[in-house]
Amino acid sequence: MTVSRKVNEHLANFVEEFDLKLEVARLSREECDLYEVFPEPGGVIPFASDLAGGSLFWLPRTSDPDEWHVVYQSRDSPEDWTTTELSMTAVMFELVTSQGTDNILGWEITERSFVPF
Repeated sequence: MTVSRKVNEHLANFVEEFDLKLEVARLSREECDLYEVFPEPGGVIPFASDLAGGSLFWLPRTSDPDEWHVVYQSRDSPEDWTTTELSMTAVMFELVTSQGTDNILGWEITERSFVPF
């Protein structure tokens, strides 16, 4: 398989997952009236998933992406959103340094499987 074919497959998978997350967020919006969904102005934009199927979204309230907060939608309860006042990098830092359930996922993350190069 060529590199360009692999890239195209990864891009297609990304677009499919991105669209699915937007659709779940739209359905949640219809039921709970929480957040607008991209491409609506100020609509949440998915950027990551957890291992349990939940989704992390940017909440673009300003024109500066460095100031966008992060919200989390649980897979188990799509109407359950956790809102933070943290940036994406602050949320990622919190996840890799937390010593208990005090993080956006509410997970006990004490064992790390990350091994640097």
